[in-house]
This record gives sequence, C-alpha cells and structure tokens, in this order.
Amino acid sequence: MVVALRVVAAIAGKAPLAIGIAPVGLITTAGFGVGVYVVGTWNRERRPLKHGITVTASQAGIPGA
Repeated sequence: MVVALRVVAAIAGKAPLAIGIAPVGLITTAGFGVGVYVVGTWNRERRPLKHGITVTASQAGIPGA
C-alpha cells in the first residue's frame, strides 16, 4: 500500500510527498503491530476468566507437598 501511494505521488510530481509517505507508513505499520500484540495479550488473559477458570496452577516449593 505504501509503495502504491509513493508511486502515485511520484507520478503526480509531488516528490516531497512521495518521500514523506515512507516514515508515515513505517509508523503506521508499527502501530498496527503493537495493537495486534496488545489485543492478543489482553484476549489470552481475559479468555480463561470468561470461561470459568479463576485459579491458576503453580508448582509447590517442596516436592510432594
């Protein structure tokens, strides 16, 4: 998508716009990546509570305890 926008801007004769699209595209891609990660983490934490699991297992300090 960013490449297509840069090509259109270059054909239209807007060189500064074509150059400026690249950093905006990188920032947007990074923002979407962070958003997907955060929503995925939130969903993994929320799902067990929604489906009835309220206690998590943990290993005992003493074997056989």
